[in-house]
Amino acid sequence: MSSTLTTLCIIISGFQLFGTSLDFDEYVNFFNLVEMNQLSTFALTRFEPAFVLSTVIVVNLFSSPAAIYTVFVALSIFLKGIVFYALSSGWQVFAAASLLYLIRYFPLHEYTQLRVAISIGMTMVSTIYLWEGNFKKAAIFIVLSLLFHQSAIAVIPFLFFKPTKRRTIIAVSLAIMLTLKYGSSYFISSFLADTVEIVGNYERNGSFARHDVNLFNPTVLLDMALIVYAFANWHQLTRVMKTSVFMMSIGIAFYFGMTSFPVMAHRLREFFSVFFIIFVIESLRRNIIRAPVIVVYLLSLGLYSYLFFIREGFFN
Repeated sequence: MSSTLTTLCIIISGFQLFGTSLDFDEYVNFFNLVEMNQLSTFALTRFEPAFVLSTVIVVNLFSSPAAIYTVFVALSIFLKGIVFYALSSGWQVFAAASLLYLIRYFPLHEYTQLRVAISIGMTMVSTIYLWEGNFKKAAIFIVLSLLFHQSAIAVIPFLFFKPTKRRTIIAVSLAIMLTLKYGSSYFISSFLADTVEIVGNYERNGSFARHDVNLFNPTVLLDMALIVYAFANWHQLTRVMKTSVFMMSIGIAFYFGMTSFPVMAHRLREFFSVFFIIFVIESLRRNIIRAPVIVVYLLSLGLYSYLFFIREGFFN
Protein backbone atom coordinates (compact mmCIF):
# COMPACT_ATOMS: atom_id res chain seq x y z
CA MET A 1 0.00 0.00 0.00
CA SER A 2 2.77 2.42 1.00
CA SER A 3 4.86 1.61 -2.09
CA THR A 4 1.82 1.97 -4.34
CA LEU A 5 1.01 5.39 -2.89
CA THR A 6 4.64 6.46 -3.21
CA THR A 7 4.82 5.36 -6.85
CA LEU A 8 1.59 7.20 -7.59
CA CYS A 9 2.92 10.40 -5.99
CA ILE A 10 6.15 10.17 -7.99
CA ILE A 11 4.16 9.94 -11.23
CA ILE A 12 1.82 12.75 -10.14
CA SER A 13 4.78 15.00 -9.38
CA GLY A 14 6.85 14.14 -12.43
CA PHE A 15 3.98 14.74 -14.82
CA GLN A 16 2.50 17.61 -12.74
CA LEU A 17 -0.93 16.02 -12.75
CA PHE A 18 -2.27 18.41 -10.07
CA GLY A 19 -1.27 21.41 -12.17
CA THR A 20 1.99 23.11 -13.04
CA SER A 21 4.02 24.11 -9.99
CA LEU A 22 5.69 27.51 -9.73
CA ASP A 23 9.15 26.10 -10.46
CA PHE A 24 8.35 23.44 -13.05
CA ASP A 25 8.75 25.63 -16.15
CA GLU A 26 12.13 26.77 -14.88
CA TYR A 27 13.22 23.15 -14.57
CA VAL A 28 11.92 22.33 -18.06
CA ASN A 29 13.96 25.25 -19.45
CA PHE A 30 16.97 23.98 -17.55
CA PHE A 31 16.58 20.44 -18.90
CA ASN A 32 16.43 21.86 -22.42
CA LEU A 33 19.51 23.95 -21.72
CA VAL A 34 21.42 20.87 -20.55
CA GLU A 35 20.27 18.86 -23.56
CA MET A 36 21.72 21.49 -25.89
CA ASN A 37 24.91 22.30 -23.99
CA GLN A 38 25.72 19.15 -21.98
CA LEU A 39 28.71 19.77 -19.67
CA SER A 40 29.03 23.36 -20.89
CA THR A 41 25.89 24.05 -18.85
CA PHE A 42 28.05 24.49 -15.75
CA ALA A 43 29.04 27.93 -17.03
CA LEU A 44 25.49 28.91 -18.02
CA THR A 45 23.37 28.26 -14.92
CA ARG A 46 23.05 29.18 -11.25
CA PHE A 47 22.02 25.62 -10.37
CA GLU A 48 24.33 23.65 -8.11
CA PRO A 49 27.00 21.36 -9.68
CA ALA A 50 25.65 18.00 -8.46
CA PHE A 51 22.24 18.75 -9.94
CA VAL A 52 23.80 19.93 -13.21
CA LEU A 53 25.97 16.81 -13.54
CA SER A 54 23.06 14.52 -12.64
CA THR A 55 20.89 16.24 -15.22
CA VAL A 56 23.55 15.78 -17.90
CA ILE A 57 23.38 12.04 -17.24
CA VAL A 58 19.59 11.82 -17.09
CA VAL A 59 18.89 13.90 -20.23
CA ASN A 60 20.96 11.41 -22.19
CA LEU A 61 18.68 8.63 -20.97
CA PHE A 62 15.29 10.34 -21.29
CA SER A 63 14.05 13.01 -23.68
CA SER A 64 10.82 14.00 -21.96
CA PRO A 65 11.10 16.78 -19.33
CA ALA A 66 8.39 15.03 -17.32
CA ALA A 67 10.36 11.78 -17.33
CA ILE A 68 13.55 13.62 -16.32
CA TYR A 69 11.73 15.36 -13.47
CA THR A 70 10.25 12.03 -12.39
CA VAL A 71 13.72 10.48 -12.07
CA PHE A 72 14.79 13.20 -9.64
CA VAL A 73 11.55 12.93 -7.68
CA ALA A 74 12.12 9.17 -7.36
CA LEU A 75 15.66 9.83 -6.08
CA SER A 76 14.40 12.26 -3.47
CA ILE A 77 11.62 9.94 -2.28
CA PHE A 78 14.07 7.01 -2.18
CA LEU A 79 16.38 8.97 0.13
CA LYS A 80 13.52 9.78 2.52
CA GLY A 81 12.46 6.13 2.40
CA ILE A 82 15.94 5.03 3.50
CA VAL A 83 15.68 7.28 6.55
CA PHE A 84 12.14 6.25 7.49
CA TYR A 85 13.02 2.57 7.12
CA ALA A 86 16.17 2.92 9.23
CA LEU A 87 14.30 4.63 12.06
CA SER A 88 11.03 2.70 11.99
CA SER A 89 10.37 -0.45 14.01
CA GLY A 90 7.73 -1.88 11.71
CA TRP A 91 5.61 -1.24 8.66
CA GLN A 92 2.96 0.66 10.65
CA VAL A 93 5.44 3.34 11.77
CA PHE A 94 7.03 3.44 8.31
CA ALA A 95 3.61 3.87 6.68
CA ALA A 96 2.64 6.61 9.14
CA ALA A 97 5.89 8.49 8.47
CA SER A 98 5.49 8.10 4.70
CA LEU A 99 1.91 9.40 4.78
CA LEU A 100 2.95 12.40 6.86
CA TYR A 101 5.74 13.20 4.45
CA LEU A 102 3.56 12.85 1.37
CA ILE A 103 0.88 15.15 2.80
CA ARG A 104 3.04 17.72 4.59
CA TYR A 105 6.23 18.00 2.54
CA PHE A 106 5.80 16.37 -0.85
CA PRO A 107 3.68 19.12 -2.52
CA LEU A 108 6.17 21.83 -1.59
CA HIS A 109 9.40 19.89 -2.03
CA GLU A 110 9.27 17.16 -4.68
CA TYR A 111 6.39 18.72 -6.57
CA THR A 112 7.86 22.22 -6.56
CA GLN A 113 11.34 22.73 -5.05
CA LEU A 114 13.11 19.75 -6.59
CA ARG A 115 16.72 20.61 -5.74
CA VAL A 116 15.81 21.44 -2.16
CA ALA A 117 13.95 18.14 -1.87
CA ILE A 118 17.00 16.14 -2.93
CA SER A 119 19.29 18.18 -0.69
CA ILE A 120 17.00 17.54 2.29
CA GLY A 121 17.08 13.83 1.49
CA MET A 122 20.87 13.83 1.44
CA THR A 123 20.96 15.75 4.72
CA MET A 124 18.57 13.31 6.40
CA VAL A 125 20.66 10.33 5.29
CA SER A 126 23.82 12.02 6.56
CA THR A 127 22.06 12.55 9.91
CA ILE A 128 21.42 8.81 10.25
CA TYR A 129 25.06 8.03 9.52
CA LEU A 130 26.21 10.67 12.03
CA TRP A 131 24.02 9.13 14.72
CA GLU A 132 25.45 5.70 13.87
CA GLY A 133 29.01 7.06 14.11
CA ASN A 134 29.75 6.39 10.42
CA PHE A 135 31.44 9.72 9.74
CA LYS A 136 32.86 8.82 6.33
CA LYS A 137 29.47 8.05 4.81
CA ALA A 138 27.98 11.03 6.63
CA ALA A 139 30.61 13.30 5.10
CA ILE A 140 29.80 12.03 1.58
CA PHE A 141 26.11 12.82 1.95
CA ILE A 142 26.82 16.17 3.60
CA VAL A 143 28.91 17.20 0.60
CA LEU A 144 26.23 15.94 -1.79
CA SER A 145 23.52 17.87 0.04
CA LEU A 146 25.52 21.07 -0.39
CA LEU A 147 26.15 20.31 -4.06
CA PHE A 148 22.41 19.89 -4.69
CA HIS A 149 21.30 23.06 -2.90
CA GLN A 150 23.26 25.76 -1.12
CA SER A 151 20.68 26.26 1.63
CA ALA A 152 21.98 23.08 3.27
CA ILE A 153 24.94 25.10 4.51
CA ALA A 154 22.71 26.69 7.15
CA VAL A 155 21.53 23.32 8.44
CA ILE A 156 24.60 21.10 8.40
CA PRO A 157 26.60 22.71 11.26
CA PHE A 158 23.75 22.01 13.68
CA LEU A 159 23.79 18.28 12.88
CA PHE A 160 26.94 17.98 14.98
CA PHE A 161 25.27 19.29 18.14
CA LYS A 162 23.49 16.92 20.52
CA PRO A 163 22.09 19.14 23.28
CA THR A 164 20.55 17.35 26.24
CA LYS A 165 19.31 20.33 28.26
CA ARG A 166 16.23 22.43 27.56
CA ARG A 167 17.84 25.67 28.61
CA THR A 168 20.67 25.10 26.12
CA ILE A 169 18.22 24.70 23.25
CA ILE A 170 16.23 27.76 24.33
CA ALA A 171 19.37 29.88 24.77
CA VAL A 172 20.87 28.89 21.42
CA SER A 173 17.56 29.43 19.60
CA LEU A 174 17.05 32.86 21.15
CA ALA A 175 20.64 33.85 20.38
CA ILE A 176 20.23 32.85 16.72
CA MET A 177 16.86 34.59 16.41
CA LEU A 178 18.09 37.88 17.93
CA THR A 179 21.34 37.80 15.98
CA LEU A 180 19.48 37.29 12.73
CA LYS A 181 16.79 39.80 13.61
CA TYR A 182 19.23 42.63 14.23
CA GLY A 183 22.23 41.60 12.15
CA SER A 184 20.93 39.65 9.15
CA SER A 185 20.19 42.68 6.96
CA TYR A 186 23.80 43.80 6.85
CA PHE A 187 25.23 40.28 6.71
CA ILE A 188 22.99 39.09 3.87
CA SER A 189 23.10 42.30 1.84
CA SER A 190 26.81 42.95 2.24
CA PHE A 191 28.37 39.50 2.42
CA LEU A 192 26.14 36.61 1.37
CA ALA A 193 24.71 38.44 -1.66
CA ASP A 194 28.27 38.73 -3.00
CA THR A 195 29.53 35.27 -2.05
CA VAL A 196 26.54 32.90 -2.38
CA GLU A 197 25.06 33.06 -5.87
CA ILE A 198 21.52 32.06 -5.00
CA VAL A 199 21.31 34.72 -2.28
CA GLY A 200 22.53 37.34 -4.71
CA ASN A 201 19.87 36.29 -7.21
CA TYR A 202 17.17 36.50 -4.55
CA GLU A 203 18.23 40.01 -3.62
CA ARG A 204 18.58 41.30 -7.19
CA ASN A 205 15.19 40.05 -8.41
CA GLY A 206 13.27 40.98 -5.28
CA SER A 207 12.47 37.41 -4.27
CA PHE A 208 13.04 38.20 -0.60
CA ALA A 209 9.80 40.15 -0.56
CA ARG A 210 7.69 37.57 -2.39
CA HIS A 211 6.14 35.94 0.69
CA ASP A 212 5.58 37.74 3.97
CA VAL A 213 6.51 36.02 7.22
CA ASN A 214 3.29 35.40 9.12
CA LEU A 215 4.10 35.50 12.81
CA PHE A 216 0.89 33.56 13.50
CA ASN A 217 1.40 30.95 10.81
CA PRO A 218 -0.67 27.94 11.97
CA THR A 219 1.90 25.46 10.65
CA VAL A 220 4.62 27.11 12.73
CA LEU A 221 2.37 27.34 15.79
CA LEU A 222 1.62 23.61 15.50
CA ASP A 223 5.33 22.78 15.51
CA MET A 224 5.88 25.16 18.42
CA ALA A 225 3.11 23.44 20.38
CA LEU A 226 4.89 20.11 19.92
CA ILE A 227 8.18 21.65 21.05
CA VAL A 228 6.57 23.12 24.18
CA TYR A 229 4.97 19.78 25.03
CA ALA A 230 8.30 18.04 24.46
CA PHE A 231 10.00 20.48 26.86
CA ALA A 232 7.31 19.73 29.47
CA ASN A 233 8.08 16.00 29.18
CA TRP A 234 11.79 16.36 28.54
CA HIS A 235 13.01 13.58 30.82
CA GLN A 236 10.93 11.00 28.96
CA LEU A 237 12.47 11.78 25.58
CA THR A 238 15.22 9.81 23.86
CA ARG A 239 18.37 11.41 22.48
CA VAL A 240 16.91 11.27 18.96
CA MET A 241 13.77 13.11 20.09
CA LYS A 242 15.78 15.76 21.93
CA THR A 243 17.98 16.33 18.90
CA SER A 244 14.89 16.61 16.71
CA VAL A 245 13.42 19.23 19.06
CA PHE A 246 16.70 21.13 18.87
CA MET A 247 16.68 21.15 15.06
CA MET A 248 13.02 22.20 14.90
CA SER A 249 13.73 25.00 17.38
CA ILE A 250 16.62 26.29 15.29
CA GLY A 251 14.37 26.32 12.23
CA ILE A 252 11.78 28.40 14.06
CA ALA A 253 14.55 30.75 15.25
CA PHE A 254 15.53 31.29 11.60
CA TYR A 255 11.89 31.87 10.71
CA PHE A 256 11.29 34.60 13.29
CA GLY A 257 14.79 36.03 12.97
CA MET A 258 14.70 36.56 9.20
CA THR A 259 11.41 38.40 8.80
CA SER A 260 13.16 40.89 6.52
CA PHE A 261 14.04 38.06 4.13
CA PRO A 262 10.83 36.01 3.83
CA VAL A 263 12.02 33.58 1.14
CA MET A 264 15.02 32.52 3.19
CA ALA A 265 12.95 32.45 6.39
CA HIS A 266 10.45 30.06 4.85
CA ARG A 267 13.07 27.95 3.07
CA LEU A 268 15.28 27.40 6.11
CA ARG A 269 12.39 26.75 8.47
CA GLU A 270 11.04 24.13 6.04
CA PHE A 271 14.47 22.50 5.85
CA PHE A 272 14.78 22.17 9.62
CA SER A 273 11.16 21.13 10.06
CA VAL A 274 11.70 17.68 8.50
CA PHE A 275 12.95 16.64 11.94
CA PHE A 276 9.27 16.78 12.94
CA ILE A 277 8.88 13.45 11.15
CA ILE A 278 11.89 11.95 12.91
CA PHE A 279 10.42 13.03 16.26
CA VAL A 280 7.08 11.41 15.35
CA ILE A 281 8.76 8.17 14.24
CA GLU A 282 10.75 7.93 17.47
CA SER A 283 7.68 8.67 19.58
CA LEU A 284 5.59 6.01 17.86
CA ARG A 285 8.23 3.29 17.88
CA ARG A 286 9.26 3.92 21.51
CA ASN A 287 5.70 4.60 22.76
CA ILE A 288 6.81 7.88 24.37
CA ILE A 289 4.20 10.66 24.79
CA ARG A 290 2.46 8.76 22.03
CA ALA A 291 -1.12 10.02 22.48
CA PRO A 292 -0.35 13.77 22.19
CA VAL A 293 2.04 13.12 19.30
CA ILE A 294 -0.72 11.27 17.46
CA VAL A 295 -2.99 14.27 18.02
CA VAL A 296 -0.37 16.62 16.56
CA TYR A 297 0.23 14.13 13.74
CA LEU A 298 -3.47 14.11 12.82
CA LEU A 299 -3.72 17.90 13.11
CA SER A 300 -0.72 18.21 10.81
CA LEU A 301 -2.30 15.90 8.24
CA GLY A 302 -5.53 17.88 8.36
CA LEU A 303 -3.90 21.31 8.22
CA TYR A 304 -1.57 20.53 5.33
CA SER A 305 -4.29 18.67 3.44
CA TYR A 306 -6.35 21.84 3.63
CA LEU A 307 -3.45 24.14 2.66
CA PHE A 308 -2.29 22.06 -0.30
CA PHE A 309 -5.29 20.15 -1.59
CA ILE A 310 -8.52 21.82 -0.41
CA ARG A 311 -7.79 25.53 -0.38
CA GLU A 312 -7.36 26.88 -3.90
CA GLY A 313 -4.17 28.54 -5.02
CA PHE A 314 -1.25 26.18 -4.40
CA PHE A 315 -1.51 24.18 -7.64
CA ASN A 316 -1.91 26.23 -10.82
